[in-house]
Amino acid sequence: MAIESIQNQVLTAIENAPTSSKATQTQAKSFTDLVGGALEGALEKQKIAENMSIQATQDPSSVNMQDLITAVSEAELQLQTMVSLRDKTVQAYTKIMDMPI
Repeated sequence: MAIESIQNQVLTAIENAPTSSKATQTQAKSFTDLVGGALEGALEKQKIAENMSIQATQDPSSVNMQDLITAVSEAELQLQTMVSLRDKTVQAYTKIMDMPI
């Protein structure tokens, strides 16, 4: 699934990023937990939307279509947010690496 790939990329980048002497290990872990939690939430929304879609195809009368559309829209928004976060992280990393020393 696309979310799992993005989650692995972001978490790997965070874990492998060089740490500053000013940031404590607790602060770095808190940021990792924050990003990880956001990715877990996005993955959960994807699963909910997928399950509702499957249920709607098997028994259309058992699913409220408005709820289905809302769940799919929320999952899509979360995915777009995570992709944007990944892109901005890569862009910031690239800018930092291009800075002269």
